[in-house]
Amino acid sequence: MIELALSQIFRALGRLFAYPILILLYLLWPIVRIKIGILRASRIGHFASNTETFLRRRALHIYDSECIYILMCDPRRVSNRQLLKMYKRDLVIVDKASV
Repeated sequence: MIELALSQIFRALGRLFAYPILILLYLLWPIVRIKIGILRASRIGHFASNTETFLRRRALHIYDSECIYILMCDPRRVSNRQLLKMYKRDLVIVDKASV
C-alpha cells in the first residue's frame, strides 16, 4: 500500500517537472530542434537492432541531421552495458535516474 502511494507521488512529481521542460522544448523548436526518445535497452535484440537502425538511418540522412536526438534509458534494466557504452560514443544517451 505504501509502495503504491510512493509510486503515485513520484509519477506526479515527474509530470510536474516534465511539463516545463516540454514547454521549453516547444519554445526552442524554431532555433534548436531537439527530439527526445526512449531507448529500449532491457532486451538485447531490441536494444541492438533498433539503435543500429536509427544510427544507419541518421547516417543516410533519412532522419533530420539538424536535430539533436536525446535518448533516455533505464540504467537498472540495461541488457548489455558494453553495448550501451559503445552507443554513448555516437549518441546522446541519458540515464533516466539522472534526469
